[in-house]
Amino acid sequence: MGDSFRLLHNLTINFGTRWEYDTGYYNKEKEDGVHRPAILGKVHPPSLDAPKFPKNAFGPTAGFAWDPFGDGKTVVRGGFYRAYEMNIFNNTLFNEFALIPAGIGPDSYDQSGVTGPDGTPINVDGKHPTGDYSDLVGRPIKDVIGIIGQVHAAVNQAYLAYKFDPSKGKTAFEILQGNTFGGIFPGDFRLPYSMQFNIGAQRQLFHNNVLTV
Repeated sequence: MGDSFRLLHNLTINFGTRWEYDTGYYNKEKEDGVHRPAILGKVHPPSLDAPKFPKNAFGPTAGFAWDPFGDGKTVVRGGFYRAYEMNIFNNTLFNEFALIPAGIGPDSYDQSGVTGPDGTPINVDGKHPTGDYSDLVGRPIKDVIGIIGQVHAAVNQAYLAYKFDPSKGKTAFEILQGNTFGGIFPGDFRLPYSMQFNIGAQRQLFHNNVLTV
């Protein structure tokens, strides 16, 4: 939120703040009951707990526009902003599933075909035993819309019938021996931020010329 205020006839100030809070990067163990081990704590002692997103990430902003001569031909502008950014999203997207047990998600993931959570191919018409429906590519939509709907329904049913168990299996971090896609957050993680500022001046030289610095 913010506002602008004309302090003097030749001076306007802008001010405000933005509050950042994001909870979508890692699970809350007390709420979902899924234990997330502090893997990084084995090599970095401060990391004995899961990271917590701070609730005091306020980003103040301020600016001004000043006409020093009051003739409407010269203006000096400046501004400041503190901005928070979690990180590039793809760098943080996989922190969650790398450290939680495999049992709350599919046991098998295969891009070569459509499968259920246990790896069983989805074969709705008896003609796709491996779950590979690439033969539908390039065909008119009216010819494939029916089977696509059947595949969608079959996948949903397979997941509904599957019994997920958060205590089953090892984490991806352990299985891959620490080689995970993306990053892992330590317990003492600090939210990155930047301080941005600018200042400049403009002067009207002629009716159709402006000098900017």
